[in-house]
Amino acid sequence: MKKIYSLLLVIIIQISGLYAQNIPASDDCTNAPPICNFSGYQGNTSSSYQPSSWAQLTSAFCGTLENDSYVKFVADNDTINLVVTVTSSLYSGGIQLMIFESTNCNSGAINKIKCYNQIKMSAGPTTITGTGLIPGNTYYVIFDGFGGDVCDYTINVPNSGGGISLPASINASQQTICLGSNVSLTATGGNGVYDWSTSPNVNDLNNTNTNSVTATPNSTGIKKYVVSSSNGNSACPSSDTVDITVIDVPVINAGGSSTICLAGSATVSGVTSNTSNFTWTHNGAGNLSNTNTLSPVYTPNPIDEGKDVILTITANVCNSNTSKIFTVRIADRPIFNLGNLKICPNITSFIKIKDSLNMNSITWKQGSTIIGNKFSQPFLQAGVYSAHLVNKYNCFSDTNFTVTSQPQIQINESTSLVCENSDTLEMSGNTGILKGNWSCKNCPGSVIYRAKDSLNTGMKFTNFGNYTLIFTEPTCQDADTLIIKYSPNAWVDVLDYKLCKGYDKEIVTNIYHPEFINSIIWNTGSTSNTITVNEQGLYKVTVTNDCNTFSDSSFIALKLCDIDVPNTFSPNGDGKNEFFELITNELDFFKTFNITILNRWGNEVASYNIPDFKWDGRSNGTLVENGTYFYAVKAITIQDEELIKEGFIQVFTTK
Repeated sequence: MKKIYSLLLVIIIQISGLYAQNIPASDDCTNAPPICNFSGYQGNTSSSYQPSSWAQLTSAFCGTLENDSYVKFVADNDTINLVVTVTSSLYSGGIQLMIFESTNCNSGAINKIKCYNQIKMSAGPTTITGTGLIPGNTYYVIFDGFGGDVCDYTINVPNSGGGISLPASINASQQTICLGSNVSLTATGGNGVYDWSTSPNVNDLNNTNTNSVTATPNSTGIKKYVVSSSNGNSACPSSDTVDITVIDVPVINAGGSSTICLAGSATVSGVTSNTSNFTWTHNGAGNLSNTNTLSPVYTPNPIDEGKDVILTITANVCNSNTSKIFTVRIADRPIFNLGNLKICPNITSFIKIKDSLNMNSITWKQGSTIIGNKFSQPFLQAGVYSAHLVNKYNCFSDTNFTVTSQPQIQINESTSLVCENSDTLEMSGNTGILKGNWSCKNCPGSVIYRAKDSLNTGMKFTNFGNYTLIFTEPTCQDADTLIIKYSPNAWVDVLDYKLCKGYDKEIVTNIYHPEFINSIIWNTGSTSNTITVNEQGLYKVTVTNDCNTFSDSSFIALKLCDIDVPNTFSPNGDGKNEFFELITNELDFFKTFNITILNRWGNEVASYNIPDFKWDGRSNGTLVENGTYFYAVKAITIQDEELIKEGFIQVFTTK
């Protein structure tokens, strides 16, 4: 019963949609539906399919058949390429696939082209390639779920047809053309041999037996063009038809223009056309109505004021670019929002109406009294006024405005000194016209304004010195001046020194911008830039300027730079000059000390590791002989400095 149902399903599908790409595969080989094009084919290894193999097929298959199904195709190449993708898998087994040839489905020998025993979902698109096909022969594809898996799969082809004979089809470069134009028709598929025909006039075609032809219809209407070419598969179409619509060339006549006021509207006139298939467009911000006629109406938007709005009519047929324009000029409204105007005290100020060339007249009033009718009106006093304006298009309007006397600029900034640690000079109490321009006269550096056109602004200065700042407003050229001294903070730096005992040292100050310093004083009472010292101690210097006072100190530490030793002594018992020892009282300057005494043959006769040593002229208890001896001192001072001294000493041991 299942086999009958499958056959009925195949028959119904073939009748209702013979060439659909997704004809279900058949449950047995004899009813395998023909596939005219595998591109986009979708199938399923349904659990309802039952094994329907025969011995030779079972033996040739590269797996075990569980729920096999079949389709067939006609080859047009010796190689077939199919790209198979498993899109769903119930049991994760995937599908099995074999391409084969058989003269008698369900029995007899088969010619196996290619067999894949498992294509999993995780493998993604898998290219199936079979070779050795004979163009024009019919071949079968068997699909089976691996281990009975129920899978959805899709098939695509990597090139034209993938090796399968495609039905004849036509591709037209255009579907609608104007009379006198031509259209390119290209045939694909079939067996490569094509026969063209047309209705009603075959002479429209420049050729009837090539794959690409050109049709040039000589009358309007719907023209049918047919191509025939067998692809060897009787179940697939061997011909295709395309309809080309031929229409008259559109002709549009337009032009002209209209000028309107913003409150009005413009109706297009003088436009003719031989087609009703057209579109109106425009580049304005307003609204275009009645666009299904040749005389639409344009209503402007305030944004359009003073602009030319272009209305364009374009034919929508024949891929035509036929279009014409109608121009609507939106005249400037004679409206000038003068607002609150200021005049300079005791100076005659003029209010000038812009675009006066487009005006017919103007009437100035104060209350009900007419005070003038010129486009540049002088004003001497404050008050409430009105103006009645009419332009050359007779558009008119009234505007009211107030004239006040402009206050003078007053810089009330109390600061005259800005110190370096003040990041910005902020001004907030200045009065008068708040918009104008700051300038700097003979300034030592640049001024960085937060808002250069604002009377109350913030300022930063790039160099130290005196700045003469002038704020000027543009209307009356009223100005006021601010003088600022930008001063660095007082700062001085002196270094610490180690001074050899018995020497002098000049301490030099490093003063930041000394030209701004008001006073210098040392804790010694000196007021000069430098002092000379020879004693250990802390020497403090203080500098003062307009911004602050700053101090720094130099610590002078005395150090031992040399040691004094005698060059002769006489250990002869007369009580005079009996010992060889250091001639210094600064023994606490040593951290370590060592002295070695050698005779003229280089033999050591005595050594000491304390600075307060006393050599009595004896070596191992025996008085040395008269003569010259060598000494070498190596010491580390309390400042961790190495001190080395070498020399000779003359010893006299006899009276």
